[in-house]
Amino acid sequence: MASTFKFRTKIISLLGCSILLHPPTALAQTPQETTDLKVIRSTSSMIDQAVETDLVADNLKPFAIIDEPTFLRRSYINIIGRIPTHQESLSFLHNTEKDKRAALIDSLIYSKGHQSQIFNYWADMLRLKTNHEQYGIGWHIWLRDSVQSNKPYNKMVFEMLSASGHASKNPAVGYYLRDRGMLLDNISNTVQVFLGTQIGCAQCHDDPYEDWTQKQYYQLAAFGSNIDYKSQSAINKIKETAIFKASENGIQKPTPLLANNRDKQLKKEQQKLEKNYQQAIRKTSNDIQSLFKDFKKNEISLNNSKKLKLPKDYQYNDGKPGDTVTPKPLFPNISDLHQGPNKLENFAHWLTHPDNPQFTKNIANRLWKQVFGYALAEPIDNWTDRTKVSHPKALALVENILRQNNYNTRETLRILYHTQLFQRSVATTEVPPGDTYDFQGPVLRRLSALELHDSLLTLQFGNIDENTNSQLTNRWQTYTHSINALVTSQPQILLQIDEIADKNEEQIYKLQAKSRALVLEKSKVDNLALTEKSKQIDQLRKKIYHEINTLKKQTSKNIAENLPVALSMTQMNSTKNKGHGNKNHKMRASEMPSPFKGGGLLRTFGASDRETPDAAYTDASIPQTLALLNGKEILTVTNNKSNLRDSFSKAKSPQEKLTSLFINIYSRYPSEAEIKKYLPLMNDKNQAQTFAKAMLNSKRFLFLQ
Repeated sequence: MASTFKFRTKIISLLGCSILLHPPTALAQTPQETTDLKVIRSTSSMIDQAVETDLVADNLKPFAIIDEPTFLRRSYINIIGRIPTHQESLSFLHNTEKDKRAALIDSLIYSKGHQSQIFNYWADMLRLKTNHEQYGIGWHIWLRDSVQSNKPYNKMVFEMLSASGHASKNPAVGYYLRDRGMLLDNISNTVQVFLGTQIGCAQCHDDPYEDWTQKQYYQLAAFGSNIDYKSQSAINKIKETAIFKASENGIQKPTPLLANNRDKQLKKEQQKLEKNYQQAIRKTSNDIQSLFKDFKKNEISLNNSKKLKLPKDYQYNDGKPGDTVTPKPLFPNISDLHQGPNKLENFAHWLTHPDNPQFTKNIANRLWKQVFGYALAEPIDNWTDRTKVSHPKALALVENILRQNNYNTRETLRILYHTQLFQRSVATTEVPPGDTYDFQGPVLRRLSALELHDSLLTLQFGNIDENTNSQLTNRWQTYTHSINALVTSQPQILLQIDEIADKNEEQIYKLQAKSRALVLEKSKVDNLALTEKSKQIDQLRKKIYHEINTLKKQTSKNIAENLPVALSMTQMNSTKNKGHGNKNHKMRASEMPSPFKGGGLLRTFGASDRETPDAAYTDASIPQTLALLNGKEILTVTNNKSNLRDSFSKAKSPQEKLTSLFINIYSRYPSEAEIKKYLPLMNDKNQAQTFAKAMLNSKRFLFLQ
C-alpha cells in the first residue's frame, strides 16, 4: 500500500517554507470569525505568486484584468449564483471607491445569496433527495442550517459519517439513509466524494489499473457493518404497548419455574401460559405495527453483533469466501482512531483527520474548481498515481489554509475570490477533459441550470435571496413533533390511536383495490381506443382518490378531537413530500425540494438528478434551445409583468430603454456601436421584446466571462 499513495506524499515535499509565512493564528480559527482583509489579501497574493511562478517557468503570462462590468457579473454569479439586479449593478458601476471590488466580494461572501449557492453545491455533491421518505426533508434542512451557520467542513462531514438514530433527532443520518441497504455502494460514493478517489471496481474484484484490492474495499466497508436499518425506538415502544395491553386483558408473563422443579403437569401449564402470553404480545404488536411502519425507513441502529463477510465468490489468497472482515482504513493508521468501540465514529475520525492524505487535498481541489471553473487536478473525483496537478504549490497553499482556519470553507473561498487570478480574463480555449490547465485566468463556462433559473427569477422579481420555503420547515417541525408524540405517548393512548385508525383502514383498502381494478380496465379501454370510456374511468378514479383523502382527513380530525396529544400517525402521513414547496414561486432553486421535476427548465438545462455525485451538466441540447426561444420562463420575463419590463416601461427615451435592457441583462452599459445599431429597435414595443429575448439567448448572457 505504500506505493499506492506516493503521489499523495510527494506534494507535501513541495510545500517548502512558503506555506509557513503565516502562522496558524493568522487565519480565522472558528466559523464565526472573519479574517482581516489585509491577511486575506496577503494570503491571496501568495496563491497568485505560486501560479504566476509556474506560468513564467512555462513562458506564459497571466491574462489581463477584466473591466468593472465583467467583474461585477462574474462576482455575483460565482459567489451568490445569480446576476445582479438593476439597482445592484448601478450601485457598483457608479461607486468611485478605490477598494470597491474587495468590498463587493466581502459583501457577497457573507450574504444570504452565497448560502444559497453553497447549499446547491453541497446538495449536488451529496446527492440530496428532499422527497425521499420523511428523512429527506430533515437532511435538506440540516444541510441548509449547516451552511447558514458556516459549519466547518470537517465537522459537517464527521456528523454525517458518524450519524445514527432517528432522523427526527439526528437529521444528519440522512447520509446513510440515502443509500439504505446499500452499504458497499455508499462506501464507494463516500470515498469518491470526500477523498476524490474511485475504488468502485474493487467492490467486485481487485482493481486492474490501481492498487486497490477487493479485500481492502471490504475492510473499509466493515466500518459500517454494524449499521442496522431498523428502529430500536419503535421496537421498544411496540413491546411496551403490547405488554400493557396483555396486562390489561389479565395476561401476565408467567414466572419462570425453578430449575429443579420436576412437576411435568406444572411445566405443561407453564408452557401454555407462556404460549398465550407470546400470542397476545404478537397480536398487539402486529396490530399497532402500522403506526411505526415508516420508522425503519428513517432510522438506523447500531448493532455490533453484525459483521461483514467476504462474498461467496471471493477468489484471492488473502481470504476465503465467508470470512469475517475486520475494519481497516485504506491509508496508514492515524493515531489508532479506528480502534474505538463506535465503528462509525472511528470511520468518521479517520476520514476527516487533517493527516488523511486525501481529505484536505480533495476539498481544496474542489473549492478551486468552484471559483475558477476548472480544478488544479482533473477529474476531481479520480486521483491516481498518474494524476497531474497544474500548480502543486498553489494546491498545497489552499490545503494549508483549510487546516489553519479549521476547514472554514467560506473564508477559504473568500481568499480565492480576492486573488488577482479571479479578476483575470477567461480562457476561451476548451481544456481537453482530464488535462492540466495553466491558470492564466479562469475558464470560460456556461451558467449552470440553477444559476440560469435564479438569474431569470432575478429579472422577474428582483432580489429574492431572503425568500425561504417555510413549507419545508413546517413539514419537518410537524413530523418531528409527531414522532416525539408517538414515542413518548402512554400505551393506552397508542391503542386508542390505532383503534381510530383501524376504523377507516379497511374501507380505504377496498377503495384502493377498486382503483387498481379501474387501472386495469383503463388499460384495456385505451388499447381499444375508447376515448369516452377512458375519460369516465379517469373521473371514477378521481372520485375514489377524493374519498380516500376524505377518509384520511376524517381520521386525522377524530384523533385531533379525541386525543390532542396523539398527532402521530396522521401528521406523519401529512409530511409525505408532495409537490415542490410553497405555491409562491418567488424562491431560488435552493429553496425547492430536489431533485427537480423532469421536463422543467432546471432539469432541461442539466440540473442533477441526484443519482450520482456531481451529476449536473452544461452540455447543450435541442430542448434547451426551444426553452430559450419559447419557454414560459423567457416569455414571463420579457412579455409579462416583471422587473425587466417595469424598468423598460419607466424609461423615458429610446436610449434609456436600451440602457435598461443592458443593465438588467448584461450588467453593463451599451457601447457606442451597440447604441447606434440597436437604438432604432426601441421605438417599437414588439421589436424591443424580440431584442430582449435575443439578449437572453446570447452567449454573453448564458456564459460566465
